[in-house]
Amino acid sequence: MRVLAAMSGGVDSSVAAALMAAEGHEVIGVTLKLWEGPGGEAPTAGCCTVSDAEDARRVADQLGIPYYVLDYTDEFRAGVVDRFIADYAAGRTPNPCVECNRSIKFGRLLERASVMLIAACELSRFLCPWDEMTLPRPRWAPSSAVEEVL
Repeated sequence: MRVLAAMSGGVDSSVAAALMAAEGHEVIGVTLKLWEGPGGEAPTAGCCTVSDAEDARRVADQLGIPYYVLDYTDEFRAGVVDRFIADYAAGRTPNPCVECNRSIKFGRLLERASVMLIAACELSRFLCPWDEMTLPRPRWAPSSAVEEVL
């Protein structure tokens, strides 16, 4: 099965990609570029840094799987950052991580997976069969549509 592994550079996504590759799946590793500096460079501190992408690339190389960085900076700015600013200015307490998960990670990434003819999409701890690809259920609500890989 062809599987898209969203690789943050951390242990969970790296181990999930390794387990899927070891099971014989055709794994494609991706990292999402969500933020950039004024010159288009990736951040060097905080979340989603160059170092994180380099870690993910090294893991992909060790696993012998293809690896890509997907640029979602425009979508992140419009759907997460601008929304955060507007909500904050309106006196609300926004949670940008929740919005990023909803619109970017579980929205745009899954759309990209369908374009790449991916049969399943690994999102750190979940393997979601393509025919039932929706938001994964929380870990406390198991379903046959979502299998824990760790």
